[in-house]
Amino acid sequence: MVTANEIIKATGVSYAMFTRLKQLGIVPRPQVRGLGKNKGLLYSYPDEVKDIVTWVLKEHRCGSTLLEIADRWRRGEVVEEELATTKANPDQLHWATDLYAEALGRHPGEYDIYGNIESTQEQDDGSLVVTVKLRKIPRK
Repeated sequence: MVTANEIIKATGVSYAMFTRLKQLGIVPRPQVRGLGKNKGLLYSYPDEVKDIVTWVLKEHRCGSTLLEIADRWRRGEVVEEELATTKANPDQLHWATDLYAEALGRHPGEYDIYGNIESTQEQDDGSLVVTVKLRKIPRK
């Protein structure tokens, strides 16, 4: 999870544009967590928001308006895949990233693909089940 300030710093998006992306529904609502009595709130976004904002900035630089980008985003298809298990030591994170790359390879070049590894679960036999959530955005 990342904060709005971390996203803004990592992507170079302005605070005003980040706010507009939230209003348009491109950036999901943050998770809100209390920091304790009289200490405020912490607003956190999924890590994938950095990739989403980077994609929006790229599309905006190519001449698309934010409304056009938002429309394309809404037309995107969320694909959740539970990938086949693979025998691996759970400490070997590269197995999960290899499976993620395999899932991306299933969606050919007519889409921009964004996503993240949602979870990895160790099975009783020592294998891993990796769940990947992908968002396909049709290219112009």
